[in-house]
Amino acid sequence: MDLLQQLIQLAHLILVLVDLSLVNRNYTLSLIDYTGVNNISLNEYQFSIQQEPNCQITPINYNEYKSCNFRIYGGKGFIEVKAKKLIKLEIYNMTGKKIKEVVIKEGKINLKAGIYFVRINNEKLKVVVK
Repeated sequence: MDLLQQLIQLAHLILVLVDLSLVNRNYTLSLIDYTGVNNISLNEYQFSIQQEPNCQITPINYNEYKSCNFRIYGGKGFIEVKAKKLIKLEIYNMTGKKIKEVVIKEGKINLKAGIYFVRINNEKLKVVVK
């Protein structure tokens, strides 16, 4: 049973529990534990689910990554980041030593040439700085 079917069953249960005889009342449930689901709204006349798109990190090439929230790639002497909101980056060298930790929305992080591991939201990415 997928998430949408589970949510529809949950909505039916809630409809039974909520007295819908109350006119012009809206009920909103926030489900933080369900991946991708922002909000479930109920009222007397309709039921709606707002869901975020799948935000997996996708490698574009050997040195560039993209998700629905950010893009990161290595350049000559820097790692460039473009994000929709502030994100925390932890940058490690090849020996696993953390060399930088930054919170950034958009910009360049200057680094010497080399291979770096960047941690974003528990994901580890390999980025080459030329």
